[in-house]
Amino acid sequence: QSPIARPTFFFFFLSHTFDNDIDWNYTGHGMLWAYNLNYFDFLQQEEVTRQSGLTLIKDFISFGSKHKIAFDPYPNALRIINWVKFFSKYEIKDQEILDSLWAQLKILEDNPEYHLMGNHLLEDGFGLLIGAAFFKEEKLYKKAKKLVQKELEEQILSDGGHFELAPMYHCTLLWRLLDVIHAMEHSTFKADATFYHFLVAKAGSMLGWLQEMTFSNGDIPLVNDSAFGIAPSPEALLGYGRALKIAPIPKGLSHSGYRKWKYGNTEILMDVGAIGPDYIPGHAHSDTLNFLIYQNGIPFLVDTGISTYEKNAQRNLERSTASHNVVQIDDWDQSEVWGGFRVARRAKVKVLKDSPSEIVASHNGFRRKGGSHERTFRIQNDAFIIKDVVKKPEGAKARAYFHFHPDIQPNIKGDSVSTTLGNLHFEGARSLQLKEYDYNDVFNGPRKAKRLVVVFENELESRVEFHKLENTFTSRTLRP
Repeated sequence: QSPIARPTFFFFFLSHTFDNDIDWNYTGHGMLWAYNLNYFDFLQQEEVTRQSGLTLIKDFISFGSKHKIAFDPYPNALRIINWVKFFSKYEIKDQEILDSLWAQLKILEDNPEYHLMGNHLLEDGFGLLIGAAFFKEEKLYKKAKKLVQKELEEQILSDGGHFELAPMYHCTLLWRLLDVIHAMEHSTFKADATFYHFLVAKAGSMLGWLQEMTFSNGDIPLVNDSAFGIAPSPEALLGYGRALKIAPIPKGLSHSGYRKWKYGNTEILMDVGAIGPDYIPGHAHSDTLNFLIYQNGIPFLVDTGISTYEKNAQRNLERSTASHNVVQIDDWDQSEVWGGFRVARRAKVKVLKDSPSEIVASHNGFRRKGGSHERTFRIQNDAFIIKDVVKKPEGAKARAYFHFHPDIQPNIKGDSVSTTLGNLHFEGARSLQLKEYDYNDVFNGPRKAKRLVVVFENELESRVEFHKLENTFTSRTLRP
């Protein structure tokens, strides 16, 4: 009988109530849900008291040899961080619990995820560092410090962005980094000024990148593997930084490949960069030369988002070329996404012009089929213009996709589309068609929305003209 009567856990808009004992191996909602159960992030919730937290921890320990998921390095690392934060807050001295934490730390020390690299390895390092400082274990601290320093130098780009180019993961890693800095400030274990200042500088540049990427209503762009409700919000992270006296250091969007224009009440994010690091594109999508538009703080043209990490057809669809505001030739993907977290035959980008009012870039993702694509983004007389030029085999179809937010209801009138936020006009279009798609701004919460498919021959000019409205949407509220 579980010490907590019928405990209910809620992750990714999916809940599960355990009738008796908590099954820490429960995978009925998929592996990502199971991982979150084992992270113990819920220890940081305001309603979790000292006693209820200890009860959950002891239940986890009593599960013993039945654990199959808990000691995978990633959930193990995050659980170590959460347990240390909880133990420090309530000054927990229970030897059985401390012995369990020590055993988990030693398991993580023997199994850092060098085979996966990227955000997993960095979070392993954060877990080792916080655990070593908690137990005042100098040898492990030195090893963890070396790992964290190496990975931060490699993974945080010169403009402050995380190299996997997914804002959700950027926020998660920034949160953990701020946790490490906070722990170092309150640790009696070791004064390490040089390393501390290195961490603060990285956090400042990451805060600066986040500040530049965030839309005026507080949304992160849902590019690559990103969704709302997973990582702390930009507002929360900037507040955490202020509490630690770490100011954002904006360096301008550059190395990460993103560009952002803001004029009047219009915000436009464009992607003219690589899909991600060559050796770890697991969170990348086939979305080269993608763009998003917010008008008056309202999402207008959007990314379709993600709803699942299960390796299935839905996951492949959400990563595909046709699920982004880009051009596709026939049914070819720019980059070949497969296996849930794999990418083959990756599109390479060439930026031909990069100015504050005009960007020209091309990619070679269609080269194997004898095709090419060049796209120009331009601001002209308060309108946003996208010009697409493709080369393709005779008979192949070129399609440009425009994904509207679910709250936007577009209407086709000839070669134009009207909406409440603005109108789109097309030159060179052979046909315009509205289709329905699933918009996923949260995991497991699809909403129906409209996608415009514009078929053209070799050149298409798309002109977006915006209505001047009062800014009536300044903050975002998560759907229940």
